[in-house]
Amino acid sequence: MFTALPRTFKSLYTLLFSILMGAVSVLVNPAATNAEMPQAPDDFTPVVRFAVTSDIHIKEEENNVETRRWAAMIDKSYELAQSDAQYPYLDAVCVAGDYTNNGSPLEYAKFKAVADNHIHTGTKLITAIGNHEFGYAGGGVYALHREVLGAEPDVHEVINGFHFVAVSYSQTGGVFGFDKQAWLAQQLKQAKSDKPDYPIFVFQHPHPFGTVYGSVQWGSPDLNGVYSLYPQVVSFSGHSHYAMGDPRSIWQGSFTALGTGSLSYMENENELEDGQFPEGYRDVVQFYIVEADANGSVRIRCYDLTADCWFGETYFIEKPADKNGFAYTYANRMRADQPPIFAGGAALTVAKGADGSYSVGFPAASDRFVVHDYKIKVTSGAKTVFSQSILSGYYIHPSPADYTVDIGPLETGKEYRVTVMAANAYAELSKPLTLAFAAQ
Repeated sequence: MFTALPRTFKSLYTLLFSILMGAVSVLVNPAATNAEMPQAPDDFTPVVRFAVTSDIHIKEEENNVETRRWAAMIDKSYELAQSDAQYPYLDAVCVAGDYTNNGSPLEYAKFKAVADNHIHTGTKLITAIGNHEFGYAGGGVYALHREVLGAEPDVHEVINGFHFVAVSYSQTGGVFGFDKQAWLAQQLKQAKSDKPDYPIFVFQHPHPFGTVYGSVQWGSPDLNGVYSLYPQVVSFSGHSHYAMGDPRSIWQGSFTALGTGSLSYMENENELEDGQFPEGYRDVVQFYIVEADANGSVRIRCYDLTADCWFGETYFIEKPADKNGFAYTYANRMRADQPPIFAGGAALTVAKGADGSYSVGFPAASDRFVVHDYKIKVTSGAKTVFSQSILSGYYIHPSPADYTVDIGPLETGKEYRVTVMAANAYAELSKPLTLAFAAQ
């Protein structure tokens, strides 16, 4: 299993991987040169609908927020389903691991109690065991899982003609051993034989390595070889806690993969000033609503439980089994995006506080997908006196409309130039906003 890489190597490794993915996706997938993103037709009519989440991290403490969010997510999923007069049903609730924080019997019981009290008759609960479930009893979690949830660690369900497969870590924990690879291969073969043109929905805890945002740092390559034989696989995974709104959270290559975010808290790369846990990270609570129609086409939408709104893109996969038509390749997504832009008339401001420290203010830029971060630089002549990259807060809805960054004290009477550029998720930079000023 690939575990988190040392911070020293993450940035370089991620950059090299991104370059490689862009080149490879063009070579293996003709659709990678088409920058248009698919649109679900107005008359799209589901025949199956399910909610997907991961990394709930229910704790033993009374009234912990994760338990409340688990209940709220289920209730909201029904509310969203019932707003569709054509198909007002929720057929499954799927959790891609780490539904408990330590895998204790009490945490398992809390998870099950919420499910029993909020999931209606006719809706299936589908789970895959994550690494946190092994914390209390190690491999003994298999027995606890069967006892409390009344389900096997690995499951294959057929719902309204669609195949759902959840695969858990091997009982030793941390890896998907040969036993899991063989089991998964058999399930996918069976599903394809039954409905070759339909999607196969698969749930595992860590991202398949080298696919979605976060999969380089927090992914596992163990099942990639199996998935690569089945383009109709639509894989949902978590573990990274990375924000779903990033356009890299969907990936297509030899199959389709999506990152599921978290109901507990968001994480981020360490490289930016905001660090692994940026401001507001505990308020980022997101999940997917996934639907398929009678033709096997798939519509996937993102929901923000904190802001109580849909957000981001609506993904549409018309023919999940046809990888030649895959539009969500890394190269295609990157080509579809353009450098961010600041609105006409956008300008920087500089202010001096009562303590003598200076700050820079600027308005938000815009991007087709998201503005990922802003790069602020202050120079005096040839010398750089301040340089920082800050996250845009794109994972919060609504995102900030303007920003203020403290740049510290400056030397009175000296001339300075401040430059601000916006960067999208693919590291493309906007034209700079600049301002020259003299410190007072």
